[in-house]
Amino acid sequence: MALNESYRRIFQSEMETLTVSIVKSLQKIGENPSDKNEIEKLVNSADIVVGSAKFLEDRELEERAKMIVTLFSGSRNAKGRSAQIRRLIEQLRR
Repeated sequence: MALNESYRRIFQSEMETLTVSIVKSLQKIGENPSDKNEIEKLVNSADIVVGSAKFLEDRELEERAKMIVTLFSGSRNAKGRSAQIRRLIEQLRR
């Protein structure tokens, strides 16, 4: 049981750090939608959060992170997605 709690703390800490990184990436992409490096960083961070949220059974955060991965995967082009980016930033700040 103690080991499981230790893992939970590690995953929680990692998710908090990555969530801050995701918000910063979304803000940068909002300013420069063609920044492919930032988009890749965002997708990688969100993908890690999906796994951590699943482990912690945080369905809401898992779904938000999946939305980010889906939204920015593939073409890696965020043009025309500014409203979605703003919505994601607001949701992640809660």
